[in-house]
Amino acid sequence: MHVTDVNQELELAPEVVVTPRRAAQGRIFLGVLGLLFVVLAVWGGSRGWNAYRSHRYLVECQTAKGQEDWRSLRKVAEAWCAWDPQPHLGWFFAAEAAQNLSDYQAMAKYLAKVPPDDPNYLLSLVEKANLEWTALNQPLEALKTSERILEID
Repeated sequence: MHVTDVNQELELAPEVVVTPRRAAQGRIFLGVLGLLFVVLAVWGGSRGWNAYRSHRYLVECQTAKGQEDWRSLRKVAEAWCAWDPQPHLGWFFAAEAAQNLSDYQAMAKYLAKVPPDDPNYLLSLVEKANLEWTALNQPLEALKTSERILEID
């Protein structure tokens, strides 16, 4: 095989002509792709950070509860609830700490903040009504809470 035969067998690719319009379209495409990547990275990082932070609050609450350190449990649970008002477990941890500290007014306040979509929402209302009927001696509030329970159940 001679050099001329090799050149004949290889077909050279036709020359690609890049027009200014085509170049601009490529830059726009790469810019949009880069922006999409940045948005997804920030969104994913934010979700990961929030999940990590919620988990840390949960672990700290469980540790304080296990050590029966009710003041720390209350402090951590309140911080968790201030950071994310929907951490259903945070309200229960705060209520348990308040109960063990004999702060029944705060316990009722925490139980009242349990969101309605929580599976234990009805239980939180029952506990709150029980507190209002007994320890807090607030029959009017207890009646309102009891009526709310009957509406749900």
